[in-house]
Amino acid sequence: MPQDGDSQDFAGIADGYTPPDSHTQSDDLKKLGTNLQEWFIKSHESRSAYDRDWELFRLYLKGDQLVVRHKDTGEVVRLTAEDSKRLRSVNNVLRPTARSLVGKLTRSIPTCTVLPATTDVEEQHAARAASAFLQYVRRKENLDVKYLDVNNKLPWAGNAFMQVSWDYSAGADITFCEVCDFYDYGDELLGEECPQCSLQREQEMMLMQQKMQATMAMAEESYAATGVMPDAPPGPPEYEQLGPLPQGEEIPDLVEANEGDVKVHVRDPRDVFIDPGAESLEQAQMVCFREVVPVATARQRFPEFGNILRSDDGIMTDRTAELRYNQIDSYGTIEELDDHCYVFEFHEAPTPMYRHGRIMYMVNDLVVQVMDSPYGAFRRFPFYHFGFDKNDGEFWREPFAAQAWHRQREINQIETQIREHVELLLRPKFFKAIGSRITTDELSATSAQVVSYNAAAGRNYFESPPPVPADIFRRNAQLAADIRMQAAVTEQEAGISMSDPNGRAMAIIEAESDQQVGPILMRNNSEWREMHRCILMLVQMYYHPERKFMTAGADGMQTYSFDEIRLQPGYDIQIEQEDGLSRNPAVRMTQALDLMNAGVFMDPQTGAPDIKAFMRHAKIKMPQVGYDDEASERAVASRIPYLIEKGQQFVPSIEDDPMIFGEELLGWLRGPGRRADPALRDQVRQLWMFYVGWAMQGQPPVPVDGMPGGPGGGPDQSAPGGSANNPGRLGTDMASGGDVASDAGAQVGQADRAAENMARVQQNREG
Repeated sequence: MPQDGDSQDFAGIADGYTPPDSHTQSDDLKKLGTNLQEWFIKSHESRSAYDRDWELFRLYLKGDQLVVRHKDTGEVVRLTAEDSKRLRSVNNVLRPTARSLVGKLTRSIPTCTVLPATTDVEEQHAARAASAFLQYVRRKENLDVKYLDVNNKLPWAGNAFMQVSWDYSAGADITFCEVCDFYDYGDELLGEECPQCSLQREQEMMLMQQKMQATMAMAEESYAATGVMPDAPPGPPEYEQLGPLPQGEEIPDLVEANEGDVKVHVRDPRDVFIDPGAESLEQAQMVCFREVVPVATARQRFPEFGNILRSDDGIMTDRTAELRYNQIDSYGTIEELDDHCYVFEFHEAPTPMYRHGRIMYMVNDLVVQVMDSPYGAFRRFPFYHFGFDKNDGEFWREPFAAQAWHRQREINQIETQIREHVELLLRPKFFKAIGSRITTDELSATSAQVVSYNAAAGRNYFESPPPVPADIFRRNAQLAADIRMQAAVTEQEAGISMSDPNGRAMAIIEAESDQQVGPILMRNNSEWREMHRCILMLVQMYYHPERKFMTAGADGMQTYSFDEIRLQPGYDIQIEQEDGLSRNPAVRMTQALDLMNAGVFMDPQTGAPDIKAFMRHAKIKMPQVGYDDEASERAVASRIPYLIEKGQQFVPSIEDDPMIFGEELLGWLRGPGRRADPALRDQVRQLWMFYVGWAMQGQPPVPVDGMPGGPGGGPDQSAPGGSANNPGRLGTDMASGGDVASDAGAQVGQADRAAENMARVQQNREG
């Protein structure tokens, strides 16, 4: 909504916002704003040639292909129907080719996993929690769709950017202390005194009392020993501050705030500006992002200038309309926005004075905010450059449309010529002899003109133009193939191949096609990995340790907290883009079955196939399999040490799985338990020994929930049917028909049959 003089809301939307007031900045900010404007003008002018190319390619890809360049200014000029009496035909081959290219680039979206710096169990668990968090961010920020949006810009611009930022206004609502940074979820403590500052003040007062008592006791002891009273009573002891709350300051009240959250944005390359001459983001000294936002939004982001910010002139609904000679668009009308403004976000590289760099915001030529960059730990700008073909010595990548748009123009010319020739064939000229008494109504409806001529010169006949040469049609197909070749799209990928090659031939064609975009994917995947690394660093710096998140992993739903992400310096992030198996579901299933027959998915302890590993590699999703009991058991067992650390009591239950609980507790003892408090470690060790005894004996060592405990029969104990002379241990009664022998024989036979069935999987499938 535009401004309204009657509005009381400086950032109103439906009621309008208040009229802007005048403002005068200090000389330092004025000088800084002038320098930023000069830098932006130079960067914008150095990129103007690329902007015009991108606009031409975008219009061609959009289907608005009746465009040319102005011969004097180089601006993009669209030809309307009134520009010429000749009707032009358009056969847009760029559009489906770009669609196939985007599908090819996004066929496999990379997945990032964290590699620990050491083989320590705690490091491995932290890496597992960090990898799970990256999956959570992928779902929360919808990174799959954003990855698609990035690749959508490559066919016409050849460049796209993603930005990682910390949004202070996002996240859950909390109550916050501005002195000690204490916060709590919910609004129950809103307006009350900060409990952490109150505790600090109580401890300081108790320390003062202890010092006073100690001083008085020393004076009494001195009087008792010497009998001489001191000349003056002892003064108050020196005040000692035990926290961030200064002496004499009142305890602050908790205020309402937001927790903050990490955000990932897709940035249009036309809104990102870098240093002229820089070949990469690492060489740039400054990066600027220009954003068009409503005035109400800008005032909410910068409330200190809420009554000052106003709308800017010359902002169009199409951000590249200023590059055109005329404002005519075949797909809509371009209008000027009257209540929007530019927000410039300048990122400065680190300097000796600003070791982490700076971020400067400018609106309406006013510097509205200058802050130290919260992304200094990245050692780079929080922008990530994705592109198509790279030319040496240039920062901006080249789209495939730069080598294909003139082919598209020639296709349009051929299509126009073919259409005009067909129209001539459908409207032939008729030569009528004078005095033949043939009228126009008696002729075919396709006749466009009746020509009278001397009868002595011939007879009545139709005059048709010569046929279209066959080379014209072959040229059209060749131009379309040239466009697909520039985009590295094969006929099979474009869906126009009429042949039916076998699977091996398709695999070879697919591999050769992927090699053409291999360098592009390598550079883009490197930036994708860097983006995930910076996301992980950002949440380690700003997320609360007790903040929890849930992910759906291979073992079901799992819950983690950021306290578990304790990664030591030296960890790395790896991209798991390919696993060596085919992307075709049918071929992938065949390959997974071959691996199962080879024993890859066998459990070495039990000799049985690992069904979960097989389903993960075969990518089989079966929601109807039911609840995953193992995942829930491991989730409960992994939280036992943390519950005991918080002072809560854990009591074993009869439904606990002793094998799973023992494995989880042993993993904690070998990892975080080595550096934990000895008392906590002893309690966890006792629980582990309890579950290990339960698993070995077949029953708990002590009664649990009515289940009898104590030493009992198990795999290595006396079996049913034993006696004092023949206790029935395994191998002591091998007579035919004995209980132990029959059980062992049945188990061996069952294992043989299972192995035989597994060996026949391949034969049954082939038969």
